[in-house]
Amino acid sequence: MSHTGSHLDLNFGSPQSTNSSFESVRPEEHSADVDFKRLELKRIIDAAVAAGASSHISIPQVVVLGSQSSGKSSLFEGISGVPLPRSSGTCTRCPLICHMENNNGPWRCRVSIMREVDGNGDRLSETQTIPFGTEIDSPNLVCERIQRAQMAILHPDQDPQQFTQGPLFSSPSGFSLNSIVINIEGPDVIDLSFVDLPGIIADDGAINDNVERVEKMAIKYIEQDCNLILLVFHCIDDIQNQGARRLARRYDPESKRTITVLTKPDAIEPIQAEPWQEMFRASEDWFCVRQPGASQLRNLSWKEAREQEMWFFQQYPWNNEYNDPLLRRRLGTESLTRYLNQRLLDWIVDKLPAMQDDLRRHLRDIKDTLDRLPARVEDPIKRANELVWEFNELLRGAIRIDNFKIPHLVGTCRRSLERFVNIIVYHLFPRFCPIPGAQGTNDSRAPFKEFPKELPVPALPPSVTMIAVPKTVYLDEIVQQCEMGRTLEMPGNYPYGVQKNSLENCVEVWREQAELVLDDVFQSMSNHLRNLVLKQFELSGRAETIWSVVEAHIEILRDTVREAIKASLEREKKCSLVYICPEYFHYRKIYGDHYRSKCPTIPSKRRASTGEIIHKVANVVHDPFISTAGHIVAEVVDGLAADEDTETIGLTDEQEHGIRVMAESRAFYHIAARRYAEGTAQIVFHDLLLDLQRGPELEQKLREKIGMSGPDAERRCRDFVEPPRAAIRTRDEFRRKQDVLKDVLHRLAHFS
Repeated sequence: MSHTGSHLDLNFGSPQSTNSSFESVRPEEHSADVDFKRLELKRIIDAAVAAGASSHISIPQVVVLGSQSSGKSSLFEGISGVPLPRSSGTCTRCPLICHMENNNGPWRCRVSIMREVDGNGDRLSETQTIPFGTEIDSPNLVCERIQRAQMAILHPDQDPQQFTQGPLFSSPSGFSLNSIVINIEGPDVIDLSFVDLPGIIADDGAINDNVERVEKMAIKYIEQDCNLILLVFHCIDDIQNQGARRLARRYDPESKRTITVLTKPDAIEPIQAEPWQEMFRASEDWFCVRQPGASQLRNLSWKEAREQEMWFFQQYPWNNEYNDPLLRRRLGTESLTRYLNQRLLDWIVDKLPAMQDDLRRHLRDIKDTLDRLPARVEDPIKRANELVWEFNELLRGAIRIDNFKIPHLVGTCRRSLERFVNIIVYHLFPRFCPIPGAQGTNDSRAPFKEFPKELPVPALPPSVTMIAVPKTVYLDEIVQQCEMGRTLEMPGNYPYGVQKNSLENCVEVWREQAELVLDDVFQSMSNHLRNLVLKQFELSGRAETIWSVVEAHIEILRDTVREAIKASLEREKKCSLVYICPEYFHYRKIYGDHYRSKCPTIPSKRRASTGEIIHKVANVVHDPFISTAGHIVAEVVDGLAADEDTETIGLTDEQEHGIRVMAESRAFYHIAARRYAEGTAQIVFHDLLLDLQRGPELEQKLREKIGMSGPDAERRCRDFVEPPRAAIRTRDEFRRKQDVLKDVLHRLAHFS
């Protein structure tokens, strides 16, 4: 057999008559220039596949689909010219991808393994193509290499290269989505690419999911609109009993991309051939081939097998089809191969716009990925300085307070401090009840009742849960404390220690709230700064190193601030006097009036004074029925001079002094609590948060950690700024893919 490019000239001699010749009829007529351009297009596609572009674009190929023992393997051998492993039952247990290319060089074959899934069947992020063994220079050596490659695929947990040599042993009974790739080149090879799938099985006699796995494997290929389906039927069984037909009709119901091949026509009686011949004649996309059996292959060359095939179709009952030129072009393996060659080239041209769109989309994705990956560094010291400076700029921007757009970090900390001030001033005050005995309920959940109407109270923020408040102290308890604490005070005076004790109890509660707000602000800072570190240093892979320095720095600031807060708290425990402060007297009066208004009252009688009587008389309206002034005066005096019911606050001097102690304590607390809360908030805000942007301390620590000075500074900086090796390999891989896809897209543009 000899052919140039994609054109095959068949000239066989039959076993019976060596003088007879067989005309080679092409399924379609194309000019040499058109054929050459389409052939060149296919080779560009094949080169793209070899470079790994198949995982990025949908590349048209012929998919061989058939039921088990339908003759697919024999058809593969007939098309490719290389034998496949033979055994009873299922021989092919993974997809077998064959790329054939015609050239003037010697015949050669390369076998590789294409991995798409791991040992658990999970899809890999990138398709891996692994060369398997050395180049083969004889078709007779391909069978064993394929058998070894299939063993390697079915043992995914082992190194594939260990299967290239050593004894052959039986493969597992499972199936794999990973593929064997065969690249064949030579002067007698036609340009064609196709995929041979494991045969569709109805039952493999074992309790497993092999039937479903084989069907899913076939669906993976035939559901793609870019693939042609080569549907293989054998003539031994009815067409309805062959499961591959059902799948082909499901995914190509109109048979626009399905080519049907009848095999084993020699295995039936001549009278049984008529139904198959009718289906063969009914469609131009039906072919019929006849392959030699396994025993015949031992004594026949590939060329002799093709000659016997064409001789078979000259005999009854296929001689009528052979004598019809329109039907003869669809008989035999070489006619089918030529047709597949031209049909695939046409199909590739039709799918060219879609492939170009896929390439452009994947190039955009690759560019986005490369933009996110770190680039190689030329000047490591300069780059390290840039990274530190950029980080400090991000840090200063996060805590600026001169921008009307409040940064996220400052706003979060401000709200935490506002809640703290709210709780200290308005919710942790000493609770007093101006009732002589322990009456009523101690409802600490209703703080509004403790405040006068002149002092509106902010409610607890929704994010604040119930807080522990001081217990309520009643009036008689205050009186008792004052009496028990008296020493040498003058009569009517009581010790200051009562007020001091109530305030000290409240200050102890402040300590817990101060710790909480400090931790809250520190956590907000920590989260925000860690995000800044990750944003700035994640691509270099040194984010954790930088974060350890930043975290240690802010922890030192936090400890310093904690000590300052403790010192302030100790000063407040001493209950420092409030010096000349009109605000204090104002609050004392408000709270005194408030507590007195809640004291119980005593009912009493009071007689009107003479002035009040005269005033009322002057305002009496004259009654026309009263005839004399004397009567008027008498009635008015009798009516207005009667006793009136009144209420008075019945407090003893001791209780009155207790009310005063309550008012003084609350007034002092109001001023002291606001002073402490606002002072603590200032310490946290300025000494912990805003100090981050002042001074070179943190920047100097970062430079020391990186090692930007000294004799070995360049090496240390390069280790710091250089991306991790995995990132470099990833970037190089994406660069390679980008170059490949750009080259493919550029070359495909000439065929638009």
